[in-house]
Amino acid sequence: MTLYRQIAILVTMVFIVLLFTILTVSFNIIKDSAQKELYENAQNSVSSLSLSISNTDASQGNIETMINASFDNGNYERITYKDVNTEIKYQRELEIKQSNIPQWFESIVKFEIPVAKATLSDGWQVAGTIEILNDKNITYTQLYNIMTHMLWYLGIACIVFLTILAYVFHVILRPLLDIEQQALAVMRDEFVIQEKLPWTKEFKVVITSINAMVRKFESIFKTTSDTLCENKELLYTDNVTQIQNRRYFILKATEFLTDENGKNDGSIVILSIKKADILNKAIGYQKTDKLFYNFAQYLKSSIKHIDDSLVCRINGTEMIIMLPKVYMDDTSYIAKEIIAYMDSQLLELNLDKNEFGVHIGIAEYETQHNISELFSLVDYALAQAKLLPSGEYYKLMNNKVAIAKERWRQIILDGFKNDSFEIMYRKVINTNSKQKIHNVVSFALNSGNEAYYYGTLIAPVVELGMIKDVYLYVIKKVLTSKEYISKTPLTIQVSSQFIDDVDTYEKLKHLFEEVRNQIKCQIIFEIPESVINKHYESSILYIKLFREYGFDFGISSFIADSSDYQYLKELKPAFVKADKQYLLDTEQNINVLKIVLESLGIKLIATGVNDIDEIKKLHKKGIDVVAGMVVDKI
Repeated sequence: MTLYRQIAILVTMVFIVLLFTILTVSFNIIKDSAQKELYENAQNSVSSLSLSISNTDASQGNIETMINASFDNGNYERITYKDVNTEIKYQRELEIKQSNIPQWFESIVKFEIPVAKATLSDGWQVAGTIEILNDKNITYTQLYNIMTHMLWYLGIACIVFLTILAYVFHVILRPLLDIEQQALAVMRDEFVIQEKLPWTKEFKVVITSINAMVRKFESIFKTTSDTLCENKELLYTDNVTQIQNRRYFILKATEFLTDENGKNDGSIVILSIKKADILNKAIGYQKTDKLFYNFAQYLKSSIKHIDDSLVCRINGTEMIIMLPKVYMDDTSYIAKEIIAYMDSQLLELNLDKNEFGVHIGIAEYETQHNISELFSLVDYALAQAKLLPSGEYYKLMNNKVAIAKERWRQIILDGFKNDSFEIMYRKVINTNSKQKIHNVVSFALNSGNEAYYYGTLIAPVVELGMIKDVYLYVIKKVLTSKEYISKTPLTIQVSSQFIDDVDTYEKLKHLFEEVRNQIKCQIIFEIPESVINKHYESSILYIKLFREYGFDFGISSFIADSSDYQYLKELKPAFVKADKQYLLDTEQNINVLKIVLESLGIKLIATGVNDIDEIKKLHKKGIDVVAGMVVDKI
């Protein structure tokens, strides 16, 4: 809890106690005064009445007449006439009426008034006693009104006082917020200098101290940063080729092999310049170094389009390329381009490409490999490459690939047999209302103690040609599910392979017909924009099928990659999903797109949104429906 809140609560409690004390003391004084006044008034009234009767005929009829006159003209609860034997001869009492005063109030302030008495005389003889009890209800009413007014005025005074006090505290304690922000920045390793110093001496000293500490940290950071940069150049960069060296390769390769987000398998290419020592003698060290430099820069430029690719020089004559998520076929093409480039460089230097040139070996690595096994792979591939004629390269085939495919096939078939596909849902929400728009269907396959999620499962499914079987199975499982009872719609994403399969349409139609009476929720099928562009006729066929059975459809992976948007008007999707990067990177196009979609009543949904800042940026563009990891933060 902040200091401001603590002070505010403390002051509020003190003021409430003070208010309650003032109210209680004041009210008790007023109540005692009213009680005393009631008795004195009653005593005066009874004395006056007694005197009036004594000065006239003190007969029974006259007494009753005088009592009635006084009772009717006064506020009395009771007037009683008693004879000398204290026997009641005549009495007037106020009828009991429903009071407008709350019962709890009467219980709190309840008090008793002494009965006022006066002796009634007839000449020199005592004729009896007159007793008067004033009406307390009027006093209760007056006290209740006084209390409510006091509460009202004191309450207003309290609010005004606390408001003024809150503003004063806010002004006085405002530097604390700056100090807090500066402290948090320091914890985040950010160097924030507070230029504006407060006039409060204590706060000024604190901020000045933090500024001094931050400046010292910043100076240390800058010095160490410069040192680290120098060390990085010295430790991890090859002086001749200006690419990373063996030490850097070991660090990055170890990182790749232990990565769980997609970089733990792929291809690796080992290259060795032939007869480098003879080359130095033939053209000189400077030209040889320049050849190595140009070759290294060519390697960097040739793979710069590949995410997380890595080029390093691991010794005087060998270089290595690591390509996560790139496999043998693509790597073979890169190898051919490398050989052609080196041959052209040797031709410019008037050197025989058969004598010099480059040896190239290619292998595939997997997550099971460690750094030692990785070097064993490339050493073996290079050794075999050196046995090949000039212009050729060696491919170390991985025998585990065929085994892995068969293993995947068996896992998937067992999943069908054992019904071990698990349906999962990802939320799409409106960030303003926090309302779920729909849930996106995903799935995983449980096999033994392993769970294969969609991202891991879909690649082997496509490679095995089982996309149709898996999708039909999952769609049927979703449509016939009795577990999902929410009114929130479900969306099912379909791929290009699914729509492109000529047998899928009839099987899907048969499935819809089979389960049409078992469907309990609204279903929307998502088709990627690229699929509609490439397979427009097939897409229309499927969309008509969806709508024939009461389903809707939406467009996913939208990047405005079409020459004509007339299809939006014709197909009228329920929504268009576009990646947040596309929506945030485009300025004019997104405004045009919004006009087109809004004119057709099509909802625009941002996907891949991962943090709140992106939601704020999307809000500025008028987009409030999102999907992605951020939905769990809202």
